Amino acid sequence: MRTEPMIAVPLSKNFSWRHPPLITIGLILINCFIFVVFQHDDDRRWEEAWAFYESSGLGGLECDIYRQYLHDQGEAAAVAAAVSPQGAREEERQHCYRAIAEDGRFIKRLAAGEVLDATDARIRQWRALRAEYDARMAAVITYHYGFRPADPRPFTLLSAMFLHGGWGHLIGNMIFLWLIGCLIEYGCRHVVYPLIYLLGGVAGTAFFWWLNPHSGIPLVGASGAIAGIMGAFAVFYGRKKVRIFLNLGFYFHYLTFAAIWLLPLWLGYELFQLLFDQWSAVAYAAHFGGLACGAVLAWAARVVPGCVDAPSFAAVAPENPAASLMERALERMGALAFPEARRLLVTALAHDPDNISIQQHLYTIDRQAPDSGPYHQTTAQLLDLLLAVPAHHDRACALFQDYMATAKPPRLAAVQYLRMSHCLVACGELATARRILLALLKKSPLLPALPMALFRLGEGFRRSGREDAWQQCMALIQHHYPMSDEARAANEVLHAGRPRPDLTSV
Repeated sequence: MRTEPMIAVPLSKNFSWRHPPLITIGLILINCFIFVVFQHDDDRRWEEAWAFYESSGLGGLECDIYRQYLHDQGEAAAVAAAVSPQGAREEERQHCYRAIAEDGRFIKRLAAGEVLDATDARIRQWRALRAEYDARMAAVITYHYGFRPADPRPFTLLSAMFLHGGWGHLIGNMIFLWLIGCLIEYGCRHVVYPLIYLLGGVAGTAFFWWLNPHSGIPLVGASGAIAGIMGAFAVFYGRKKVRIFLNLGFYFHYLTFAAIWLLPLWLGYELFQLLFDQWSAVAYAAHFGGLACGAVLAWAARVVPGCVDAPSFAAVAPENPAASLMERALERMGALAFPEARRLLVTALAHDPDNISIQQHLYTIDRQAPDSGPYHQTTAQLLDLLLAVPAHHDRACALFQDYMATAKPPRLAAVQYLRMSHCLVACGELATARRILLALLKKSPLLPALPMALFRLGEGFRRSGREDAWQQCMALIQHHYPMSDEARAANEVLHAGRPRPDLTSV
């Protein structure tokens, strides 16, 4: 079983790493550990077994016998539609091999001597080849520990849900587990959440078993268990509004509606696929069974006192007008309707004043009129947002350089220039920081943080090997702010007897 993209994916709300979703993280780590440690060589083993199946003649032999078997059973239509004689085209032989794998009754009856007469030479040949093939397949983890309805071993009901058919299968399932698991873990008691996960996986496998009782193809993957917590999510959040990402293949959109409506949407999608995509490698039956089981278990958990922390299941993502307003603004910008786009962005900022993306788009519009008041105001607001986050300091420096080259003339507040000088020093833009601080020293020498800014600039020069510039900064502090703490620090670091630098050359 592999993962199929869900038609609707709930979007996680923010959580604090001070209280991380440990159970979800643990389940993800267990799945990844089993795949990396125990399944790392599975592809090679499977390919070797499959190569033996074809090259030894076992596949062709079984196709011939199976064709005869269906004919003797009076299933002429199945002979024509599902099985091709040996030597047919490659895709038809693969079709035949899968038909045999899905019909576990045939292999059992053939091994019991109920298909070929004991005097038939083919039965001895088949038994020898089949024994070798089965020995090779027993070394394949997904085959041995996956759940095969034709050979139902109880422990594989659990082991199958921790195995995956490849990196894509694993990563897809773990992404969905993270998205859904984080949303319900905080509201469930520690026993309830893993119980829903495990029983949902078992129920999904059992439902697949009920619909395909004779299949010999191993069922693997966490999809049934993840479907269980998806069903639980819809019931736990109930009528509360949640934000989802809708994927219809040809249409993508964000929507907000009551969580409970996701349950019939998901169930209907899996049922549709189950009925009309019967040859798919995706076990839609396991998804359907997991969803239904998870929903029932969540309902039971809500009824039993102490199982659920109901206040934790608040709305996942209350509708944020800023997102839709920015989307409309971008559409208007694409149509070159900049005044209307600006009005929409200003309204969006009223709802989400710390949104850097909105402010950046507003800057792009206002930059077209560099001599206007709004341009300077927008730049100041965007710089404040960028300077507040150290990870954005490079962007702040780039924005400041663009502003200084575009504005006619620049009109930022003295305090903002001072904050910008700290950012420039941190980014290594020492020459620009020096020009700013010298200008402030002339126009606003009483700024309280100016001595510290000069000291930081000097230390920046010192780290970069500019000894002369470092000395000049220390001398400036001593000259203009002789009673400051920074001047005392400068006295300590400057060597005695060193000639006083020319203050005007800094």
